[in-house]
Amino acid sequence: MKKFVTLGLVLVLMLSLTLPAAAAYANPVSTLAMTEKTEISPHWEQTQWVFRVNNGVLEQRLWSLTFGRWLTEWHRVPNS
Repeated sequence: MKKFVTLGLVLVLMLSLTLPAAAAYANPVSTLAMTEKTEISPHWEQTQWVFRVNNGVLEQRLWSLTFGRWLTEWHRVPNS
């Protein structure tokens, strides 16, 4: 009887030591996958039209929000 109790305690002890280690490796997360999810990268250039009145004439110019530079020269806005 003493052998069965000792064997049972040894098995419970072995299982309690190995299960947490196996659970830790069950679902590994790669650091590469984490950086891909958190990295922000635009898929296209974002732009904005800027308007001004020059000598009574409405003009427009295209500004790149992505790169921070002008994309066009000032152009007269056509009458609509």
